[in-house]
Amino acid sequence: MVSSKTARRIKREFMDSKSGFRITGSLLVLMLLLAGCGGDGNNDEAEEASDSQSTAAQEDTTNAESASSSPDTMTEPVEVTISAARQENRRLVVTGETNLPDGTEVLVIVERNGSRISWRSRVDVQNRGFEAGPLGPESGMPDGEYTITFRMSPPGVQPRAVQQIIGDRGQHLSGPLVTDSQYEGAVATYTTNYTAGN
Repeated sequence: MVSSKTARRIKREFMDSKSGFRITGSLLVLMLLLAGCGGDGNNDEAEEASDSQSTAAQEDTTNAESASSSPDTMTEPVEVTISAARQENRRLVVTGETNLPDGTEVLVIVERNGSRISWRSRVDVQNRGFEAGPLGPESGMPDGEYTITFRMSPPGVQPRAVQQIIGDRGQHLSGPLVTDSQYEGAVATYTTNYTAGN
């Protein structure tokens, strides 16, 4: 800001001067003082814009690097196969294969048809497979018809590494085995029948 003393001096020189050179010089000094005092701030805005563009470019690079280092999302439809066998102790062991990622938590349920009796086992997918059991009472599974259900736990309770592949709400899961729930997100469920005995 130009001091009032300097402004008065310039005004006096302007008024008293008979020489155009002194007037022009004084005006030039005044313009330089004014230009140096404030300006319109465009330079600051340009610097801020440049800084924010630089920061955005760094963030884009960081995001691209983390995306390339994260595991791929699941693109193929969910597949599950199940087989079951009664052991010598007549208890049931359920095994299966799936293309869900390793570490996926699943629930295997064996229910005796015509009754409300069921046995459950919570297991993790390992090496694209799973094994649950032995299931059934200590005395062994009675002969009869059973329904075996494979049900993936909701995405929200899955380990973070699994969520990165299937999506935090299961949005990367697809295929006929997948159902979407407003509260749980998408889950995969597969059901098959098993006959124990003749």
